[in-house]
Amino acid sequence: MNDSGKAVRKLLDRYRIEPSSMLVVFDEVDLPLGKIRIREKGGSGTHNGMRSIVGAVGEGFPRIRVGVAPVDPVAEIADLAEYVLAPFAADEREAAERAMQRAAEAAEVAARDGLRRAMDTFNADAKEPSGDARGDRG
Repeated sequence: MNDSGKAVRKLLDRYRIEPSSMLVVFDEVDLPLGKIRIREKGGSGTHNGMRSIVGAVGEGFPRIRVGVAPVDPVAEIADLAEYVLAPFAADEREAAERAMQRAAEAAEVAARDGLRRAMDTFNADAKEPSGDARGDRG
């Protein structure tokens, strides 16, 4: 995951695709569990995999960030890698599953109707879940 940029660069080169034509979906500890946010471009934030992709192809590609931050906003994350690789707790599973479903729907809308439509539809929903679902966080 942390070296994702190498694979992404090879994929783009092989199929002669511009970075702006791909869509990256990734977990984001800077967003509450259950939230999703779609952006046209941007930096890597604290995500090592995104840092690798941005380093390999630049910032000019769309992405869907899927929040995995703890439900308890004051909870400390002692080891970030351990946290994102751990299974979701029972009380988080429903929210995580809904977020994954919403991210998949957002990707479909982006592919079918364009990124702006996906952003207008999914970023506008301030009442996204924040409480139940899991597998691996990242």
